[in-house]
Amino acid sequence: MQIGQWAEAPLLAALIFVPLERLWPWRRQQVLRQGWTADLAYVSVNGLFVWLGISAVLVAATAAQRFAVPAGMTAFVSKQPLWLQTIAALMVGDFCLYWAHRALHRNSVLWRFHAIHHAIEELDWAAAYHSHPIDVLILKGAAAGSVVALGFSPVAIGIYMTIYGWVSLVVHSNVRVTAGPLRWLVSSSAFHRWHHSNEPEARDRNFAAIVSLWDFMFRTAFLPAGRMPRIYGIDAGMSLAYADQLLNPFRMHRRASGVESPNMDRIAKPAT
Repeated sequence: MQIGQWAEAPLLAALIFVPLERLWPWRRQQVLRQGWTADLAYVSVNGLFVWLGISAVLVAATAAQRFAVPAGMTAFVSKQPLWLQTIAALMVGDFCLYWAHRALHRNSVLWRFHAIHHAIEELDWAAAYHSHPIDVLILKGAAAGSVVALGFSPVAIGIYMTIYGWVSLVVHSNVRVTAGPLRWLVSSSAFHRWHHSNEPEARDRNFAAIVSLWDFMFRTAFLPAGRMPRIYGIDAGMSLAYADQLLNPFRMHRRASGVESPNMDRIAKPAT
C-alpha cells in the first residue's frame, strides 16, 4: 500500500489543473505564483520525509491494533465488502483528520508548522503540496493511522488515501467548484477557500478535508452565500525560501520565526 502515492504525480496534476484554472478560475492569477520554487521543492523533497514518517505511524498503528483494538472489531471490519470498507474508511479517516486539523490551529506549537501552509496568499492546485513535512505527517498520520488501527483492508485504505489526495488538489485549486446542495456533506474549493481566508470571521473554520458534515456538526462551518474571500495568508511575514520555511517552526522566538500566534489570535491584514 502506497500511502500518499498521489503526491508523486505532480505532472499529472499540473496537466489537469493548469488548464482548468485558466478556463474556470475563482480569480485571475498567474500560472506560476510567487514562491513557486518553494512549491517545486515541496513536491520533490517532502515525499521522502513523509514516507519515512508515515511508515513509522503505520507500524505504531499496527501495534495499536494488536494491543488496543478488540479482535472482534477488526474481524468485523475486515469481513465487510470492499465498497462498504472504503466508505467507512473515508468517514473514519476524515473524522480523525478533522480533529487533527483543529489541533494544528489550536495549539501554538503545532500552528508553527501549519502556518507554512496558511502563509500562501494565492491558492491554486500546487498549494496542496505546500506544507511542512511535520504538518503533512500529522494530518496523513491521523487519516491513515486510524483506519489501519481499525483493520480496514489495504485496498480500501489505498482507495481512501487516493481520494483524499486528489480531493486535496481539488479544494486547493483555483477552479470554480461548489458542492451545490451537497455543501453540508462534501467539501469543495468554495468551502476550503474560506479556511485559508485571512478575514477574521473565517478563521478556524472549515477543517474537514472531504466530509464537510463534520464542520456543520461541530459548528465550525463557514460558507456565506454570494461572496468569496478577498484576502488569504497570515499576518506575519514568511520567507519564500524552502529551507527557511522548513526551519521556521524550530526557531525559538516567535518574532524571529514569523509566526506570532495561532490563527484565532492574529489580526487581519488590510484589504488590498
